[in-house]
Amino acid sequence: MHALATHRVLLSRLEAAPKAVPLPGVEVARVDYADADALAAVFSAHKVDVTGIFTETVPWLVGYTEHGKIRIVGKGEAQVSFTSVSDIAGFVAYVLEDRIFPLEGERACLNELGVLFHALVEHVNEINGELSMGEVKTRLLTFLECGAGSTGWGATAKAEEQGRRECE
Repeated sequence: MHALATHRVLLSRLEAAPKAVPLPGVEVARVDYADADALAAVFSAHKVDVTGIFTETVPWLVGYTEHGKIRIVGKGEAQVSFTSVSDIAGFVAYVLEDRIFPLEGERACLNELGVLFHALVEHVNEINGELSMGEVKTRLLTFLECGAGSTGWGATAKAEEQGRRECE
């Protein structure tokens, strides 16, 4: 996760009991983590730029858990930054000190997922699925295809600014 904020914000689940944060200048934003629009609104309101994907969600995103294949939209050649939930804990102190850092536990192209999962890679135009999840997956994979899923992605330049590695 790459975060750049004008001030500090702590996301809290809606169902969690409100708690005081013992750090000055940290605002608590209660949000439904499953509501992408609500999360985007909080990030936008606090000028937070978030990139990267949790490694644990990759099998779901590419459909591996459903059919044992890696289904990606586009060519799968753009770099994507992956971060495991367990990687996050080691970096919390940096966030609390208002430092800017790219958090990346792994860097790979979506095409390389086939090797990691010992599965076939299928290139498709869209992801079909339950309710609107197929559309969510298609949009997210399209976003990653342009390179914006890498911690080296520059939102202003709309290009990889650091750590670029060509994919096969």
